[in-house]
Amino acid sequence: MQNSNEDPHPAERWPGRRPTRRAHPHPHPHPHVQTIAGGKRTLLATALFLLLFAAGCEDGSEQLRDFEVDTRIALTDQDGRPFTLQSLLKENKIVLLYFGFTHCPDFCPATLSKLQKVYRILGNRSRHLQTVLVSVDPARDTPAKLKSYVDYFKIDAIALTGTPAEIADVAARYGAHYERQSLETTDPANPDNPGAESYTVDHSTGLYLIDAEGRVRHVFKHGDRPQQIAETLQFILPFF
Repeated sequence: MQNSNEDPHPAERWPGRRPTRRAHPHPHPHPHVQTIAGGKRTLLATALFLLLFAAGCEDGSEQLRDFEVDTRIALTDQDGRPFTLQSLLKENKIVLLYFGFTHCPDFCPATLSKLQKVYRILGNRSRHLQTVLVSVDPARDTPAKLKSYVDYFKIDAIALTGTPAEIADVAARYGAHYERQSLETTDPANPDNPGAESYTVDHSTGLYLIDAEGRVRHVFKHGDRPQQIAETLQFILPFF
C-alpha cells in the first residue's frame, strides 16, 4: 500500500559557531557580589522552569490514558531468542510498539526513520525508550531478515516474529489490523522462482506507547511529527 505523500526510502537521506562571551560594559567592583546576584538569577530561572514544566505536565498528561489493553507478548526476537514484554518492563523501559514487515515499501521505513529523529530530540533520555517491531509477515520475516532490517535504522530496536497464530493473537489484543494482498508480479524475495506467490501486507500504522507498568497510554498516528512524539514521551520518560 504505497502512500504517494511519503518518501518510500526516507532513511537513505540520513547521512556552529559557539557564541562569543561579551564582557559586561561595567564590571561589578565586587566580584563576589556579582556571583551572589548571578546565583539568585539562576535560582529564579530554575524555579520558573520547574513551574512551567509542572504546568506543561499537567496539560500534556491529558493526552495520556489507560487503553486497558492486554499487552502481554511472547514471541521470538531477531536473535532467535524467546522474548516477553515483561522482560522490558522489569528494566523500567518505556516501549514504542509498531506492527509492520520488512518488505513494507512506505509506512514502515517512514516510521522507523521518524523514530531516529525522536531519539535525537530526546537525547540521553532515549536510553529509557525501547522500540519494538512486530512482524505481520512471519512467512518471510525470519529472525535474520528482521535483524538486518532494524539494524539499518540504528535505534537499537527489537524485532519480533512467531507463528501466524501467535502474531494474530497479539495483533488482535492491540486492535491492530493486517491483511495479505496478492500481487500479479514475481515475488521480489524469490526472483529465481517465478511460481512463488508475490504479495504485500496492508496493515494499520498506529504506534503504541506502553509505560513501565505495561499499560498502553497513547497511540500515535502515522502523520504525527517527530517533535510531537518526543513532546508526549517527555511526560512519561524518567529524567535520569
